Amino acid sequence: MKKLTSTKIKIHPRAIEAMGADLVTSDFVAILELVKNSYDACATTVKIEIGADNSFISIQDDGKGMSVNTIENAWATIATPDKLDNPYNSYNGITRAVSGNKGLGRLSAARLGNILEIYTKQPNHPTIYAKFIWNDLYSVENLDKCIFDLYEIEEIDAIKSSGTIIKISDLKSIWDEDNAALLKDELRRLLNPFKDRNEKFTILFKNHNEELNLFNFNSSAETITLHDFIQDAPYIIKGSVDKKMNVIYDFSYIKNFFNEENRSREIVSGKIDWDEIKRLAEKDSLVVHTNVSCGEFSFEIRIWELSKDYLDEISSKYRLKARQIRKSIEQHKGISIYRDNILVMPKSETSKDWLGLDKRRISQIGRRLSTSQIIGVIDITSKNNPNIGDTTNRETFKITPEYENFYAICYEGIIREVQNLRLLYKEKEQEEPVISDIFKDISPKDMQDEIDAIVEKNGDAREVKKVVDTYSDKLEKNIGKLKERMEYYAQLASAGTFSKLLIHELRNNVNPMLRFARYINEEYSPFSEKIQRSYTQAIDGTQRLIDLSNTFAPLSRRSFKKEKHYCNLFQQVNYTLSLLEDSLAENNISVVNDVDRSKYVSLHAGEIQTILINLIDNAMFWIKKKGEKGVIEITSEITDKYIILSINDNGVGILEELKERIFEPGVTTKLGGFGMGLVVANEIIASHGGYLKNIQPGYLGGATFEMTFPIYKGEIKDDTNN
Repeated sequence: MKKLTSTKIKIHPRAIEAMGADLVTSDFVAILELVKNSYDACATTVKIEIGADNSFISIQDDGKGMSVNTIENAWATIATPDKLDNPYNSYNGITRAVSGNKGLGRLSAARLGNILEIYTKQPNHPTIYAKFIWNDLYSVENLDKCIFDLYEIEEIDAIKSSGTIIKISDLKSIWDEDNAALLKDELRRLLNPFKDRNEKFTILFKNHNEELNLFNFNSSAETITLHDFIQDAPYIIKGSVDKKMNVIYDFSYIKNFFNEENRSREIVSGKIDWDEIKRLAEKDSLVVHTNVSCGEFSFEIRIWELSKDYLDEISSKYRLKARQIRKSIEQHKGISIYRDNILVMPKSETSKDWLGLDKRRISQIGRRLSTSQIIGVIDITSKNNPNIGDTTNRETFKITPEYENFYAICYEGIIREVQNLRLLYKEKEQEEPVISDIFKDISPKDMQDEIDAIVEKNGDAREVKKVVDTYSDKLEKNIGKLKERMEYYAQLASAGTFSKLLIHELRNNVNPMLRFARYINEEYSPFSEKIQRSYTQAIDGTQRLIDLSNTFAPLSRRSFKKEKHYCNLFQQVNYTLSLLEDSLAENNISVVNDVDRSKYVSLHAGEIQTILINLIDNAMFWIKKKGEKGVIEITSEITDKYIILSINDNGVGILEELKERIFEPGVTTKLGGFGMGLVVANEIIASHGGYLKNIQPGYLGGATFEMTFPIYKGEIKDDTNN
């Protein structure tokens, strides 16, 4: 091997542009980074000014300032470890954990404009001045030639004892009124809005020579305090996550929200174990890691209902218009993450939904939360969560095992739990009319009759107009209700379409498996005992899937409701129990099927199994909650026209406050549940003229559900499903 030469790795100055101007993807983020530097310098006041005619942007603070040594070895050193080596900064009686540690934030100034000027002063030291023209720096051949001069200048009026001014000119963006307003909104989020502060930190904003607008984050100031209605949200969940990643919380809600005289705030405490969060995360295909802790952190989320009834109540109490309420929530909407009390995420509109709440909500509108109805804060620290860090562009987090566990806790633990609690304790609004009543209410027939009566008595146009206006108001009101109802039924229709696809795929893919297994048996049997046992299990399992698809397939036929169906109720109870056999055994639950063996009911087997699977699955869940040996008894009683079926368990039973609402869509206490099982079961039973009800107290000390099925009295052709 012959050595040719030695060479150096060179970095072109345009790397500075990539690290600063290109990596910071928003002008607002760039300014926030510079303000955060002022906070790190223990400033008590930061003044942001946009010059007239878009001439400059300046960020001025009264922090500790910089020395020549600091500028050379920290400020002018790209990706310096200075903040990693010195995680806390102290000055003038103030100590703060520094918010950044990459040494790149200062380069975000390059995004804002081509010319950067610095004025800085430490106590009892002269003022230092420096000037950068970024395009000149980018044009030189290598970083060794990137040189700038430092000057000692006379003291300036703007800096008294100490501080720094960053002035940026030759701006790249137009800072009009809209951008200035957006910047104000972003500045409002910089510090945790829920934290009580003993320290003083004030942001002054001056736009195009207009009067100063004050944003003061000191708890004693009145200019930035949140409105009272935000402090008094209908639902608030506060809590912490321990080192083992268990969630401990207090959930408070306003009881009797629509009754001012009896209104009170109630508190429910709870805990979610990491094992349960991990199970749900894996079910949702989220990546989680065993034996990796994301570290301790705390959280608080405040939630509002944005329906008309709720907004009217808040408007009345706080004398605000609905628009003002929505706008106040909008300014802080979503869930923000603060590290050592400084905003980490989100720093732009695009990252406000970093948890994906709005995307997930599409499939379950009304049940799942959206960013527009919540203000949430998660508090992490550099000490407890060192491996949860934002990326260089400040828009997302670095993907680490600790962050992936953190994300799973935030969504699968905290968000899922509060969504269920909110639905559980949500005040019932005005009774929803059945859909036929909505159509009846907007029928033009009544209006036509009234107008005919006016014409017959020679009434004038004003009387006709009054009738038309009344109808118009009624139409507008009911169209809104109709739209909400259609959204709900559209979701059910989507589920029906999906079930057709699922049954089709199940049949197409399971039948070849069954044929292949039988071919193997014909060619290679007899098997050893172990292989024979596995073969039998494979045959039984695939045949069960085929039977299951055959059972439910007729439910998706368009002609299904016009057809006559019947099935033996005892046989269907037994078949359902066989489907759930493994789960029942796993949870140590014994089942007694004491249903009349001779009676047939006028329902399809698929309908019966849909009802039974939902109800028995609920019984298993509540028995598991109790943690004792479980018992489920299924009994029947015969009347002239109906079979009354009872499903009884010895679980924890139905909560008192839930018993009136368990048949409403979306109401569930299961973590990860949909709240649709009892809704679907009730609709099927009601469509056959029967009823489904919960009986309190339950016969076995847990839950008892009683339902009626019409007895089939026609000809029985055979004992198969019809």
